[in-house]
Amino acid sequence: MCGTNLLIDFLRNSARSFIYTTSQPPADIAAALAALKKLKKNPRTVSRLRKNVACFSEALKSHGILCPVESAVIAVPAGSEENAVRASEFLREKGFLIPAIRFPSVPRGQAILRVTLMSSHTRKEIEAAAAAIAEAVRFGSVSGK
Repeated sequence: MCGTNLLIDFLRNSARSFIYTTSQPPADIAAALAALKKLKKNPRTVSRLRKNVACFSEALKSHGILCPVESAVIAVPAGSEENAVRASEFLREKGFLIPAIRFPSVPRGQAILRVTLMSSHTRKEIEAAAAAIAEAVRFGSVSGK
């Protein structure tokens, strides 16, 4: 489409063929609404998740791994892409699904391990995950210090 900025903005925001090809599928919206209703019925889910985030942060610190833990999705620095992949494989063998996030999702050489906590995780599971990450660090798979 060629035109003025005003025309292009108008078409981008009003052309049915564009709007309906980029919107969320109805099933996604229904799932999000169902999740919000569930949270309203059980607000303790959020408080349990916040406690788990704090627990994981403390567990990482107790193993000498210092990284910002501000939400239920935690980025543990892993350095090179190779280190991140090795660490992720090591953790999978230990029973933890902690994927390596690499270039181009993050800058080259700044790969991370993406830990995702849930309210249903137990303290024992959280502490075991932190210990396994620390073990990966000790073997040089991850540089999280």
